[in-house]
Amino acid sequence: MRSSSSASRPRSPAVSTLVRGRSVRFQQVDDEAYKATMMRYGMSDAWAQELVDMGSAQNNGIYDPEPRARG
Repeated sequence: MRSSSSASRPRSPAVSTLVRGRSVRFQQVDDEAYKATMMRYGMSDAWAQELVDMGSAQNNGIYDPEPRARG
């Protein structure tokens, strides 16, 4: 969905492929295409934008662990 920094991160399809024992396809789409698809299936503009924003936050590392100080 989003930033170039997320391009090198492992994606869940890689894990799914290992678990399922068969290839799992993943296709990254830009924010506008993602939002348009959700709205085409009946989601409101505001709700679709919230999901776009949440996806962007995830791709930008909001859930990444922070390095712990040694000491």
